[in-house]
Amino acid sequence: MKLKKKIKGKISLSFEFGLPKELKIVKFSVEKVWSEMKEHLPFTLWILKRIVVPLVPLLIIANFFLKVEILPVIFVAIIPFLYGSFLPDFDSLMKYSKKENSSLTNKIILLLLGPIYIYYFIFEKSKPIHTNKKKEFHSLKYLFYYFLFLFMLSFLIYSTNNLYKHVIFSVLGSLGYLIHLVIDKKLSNRNLYKY
Repeated sequence: MKLKKKIKGKISLSFEFGLPKELKIVKFSVEKVWSEMKEHLPFTLWILKRIVVPLVPLLIIANFFLKVEILPVIFVAIIPFLYGSFLPDFDSLMKYSKKENSSLTNKIILLLLGPIYIYYFIFEKSKPIHTNKKKEFHSLKYLFYYFLFLFMLSFLIYSTNNLYKHVIFSVLGSLGYLIHLVIDKKLSNRNLYKY
C-alpha cells in the first residue's frame, strides 16, 4: 500500500491497492472549501440553534392538537436546508469567461446535482461549465430554481393531498440558500432591485 500526500493549494492522493487507474489521482482545492465552511457553518448552526430548535416544542403541540404532521416535515427539511446553505458556492466550479457562457440548463444541473458534478470534477472527468458572471448562483433567480426543485422533489416524498407539507419542505429548504445569500451580503436593499 502506497500513499502520497502533497498539500500546497491542492491535495494529491495516490492509492495503489486495486483502484482503477483513473481513480488513483485525486485533485481538489481544500482551501476554498475550508474558508467557505468557516464563513457559513457558524451562522447556519446559530439559525438551527436559535430558531429551529426552539420551534420544535410548538411543532410537537401542533402535531397533537391540530392533527397535522409538521414535525416530520421539519426534520426532513433540515437536509435541504443544510445543503442549500452551501449550494450558492457551487458557482466556484464554473469557469469564468467573457466569451463563453454555458446554457442555463447546464448551470441548473450543476446547481441541483452539484455533488455528482463535484465527484466528476475531482477526478477530472467533467466538462467545464462557463459563466460570464462572477458568483452567478448568488442571486434570487437561482434561489427560485432551488425552491422549484425542492417543491417538485417534495411530491416524491409526500402524498399529494397534503399541500402544506410540500410548501413547508420547500420553504425551509430554500431558507438555507437565502441565509447563505444574506451572509454573503448579496441581499441588501440596494441589491434586491437588481434581480
